[in-house]
Amino acid sequence: MQYFIIAILIILSLAIGIYLWLTLRQIKDLSEQLKFLIKHESRMQLTTSFNNKLINEMTTLINSQIKDMTELRIHLKKEKVTNEDTIAGLSHDIRTPLTSLDGYLQLLKNTDDPSKQKAYLAIMQERVESLRKILDELFLYAKLQQADYQLELETININEALTQNIFMFYEDFKRHNIEPEINFAKENVMIQANPNALERVLQNILRNVILHGAGDLKISLSIIEKEREAEETESKLSLSFSNQMRSDNTLRTEQVFDKFYKGDSSRQNSSTGLGLAIAQNLIKKMDGELHVEVADNIFVLTILFPV
Repeated sequence: MQYFIIAILIILSLAIGIYLWLTLRQIKDLSEQLKFLIKHESRMQLTTSFNNKLINEMTTLINSQIKDMTELRIHLKKEKVTNEDTIAGLSHDIRTPLTSLDGYLQLLKNTDDPSKQKAYLAIMQERVESLRKILDELFLYAKLQQADYQLELETININEALTQNIFMFYEDFKRHNIEPEINFAKENVMIQANPNALERVLQNILRNVILHGAGDLKISLSIIEKEREAEETESKLSLSFSNQMRSDNTLRTEQVFDKFYKGDSSRQNSSTGLGLAIAQNLIKKMDGELHVEVADNIFVLTILFPV
């Protein structure tokens, strides 16, 4: 009996020893995997070959952190590339009118012809206005990133505001052979908004649908019921702008609200790429929503406001 007990103890000691050895080996293996991942910035995750509840839980937690860190690293790299491209793009956008101004200034200094002087001054004024718009967009976007920046809201007739802004783009529509098709399902819809901000939003949207579109522009205003929590609904103003996209357009809908995004290389000299980013931020400040989608090659921008 005594020898039997001793044998059992020896077997248990061996089993515990083997278990501890396997556990330590697994921990060492995990340590080596971690060193490799840190050194190579790999997207691989830790793996275990020994079934231990505590080690498996620890491995799962570490893998979760690795995944988060990997996503953060990728995001930061993309941000770095974006910021570098942004600085290069903005430098070009600002330098172009300045270079042009300098050129026309030299021409102006070297001529006594009144007609040429007038023409040069007119062009210089256009370049100054272009530069002012770029700086104005940058300043406004920077202000909108401040959490404490608020807009004073008042009751506005959205039908009237939209009609006025559409008329402001008459020459643009004519130049692009666009005939707006306007459909107001309801007249005199009142919303809470800031008049200057709303005008900026509508103008930015109209510029973009003209820029990206190839066909006639359809503008629709209606009241919809949107679902809320607990199966409740609320009335929303839905204002949509849609037209067919150009065949050469490279617009990415998932990026249109990103700062400095330019979906068309032809825009490089005329836009900061902040138009829709500013529009979205302004609408959020007015408790609204701005959505974009492309369906059957139709580009659609939709504003939602509570009514």
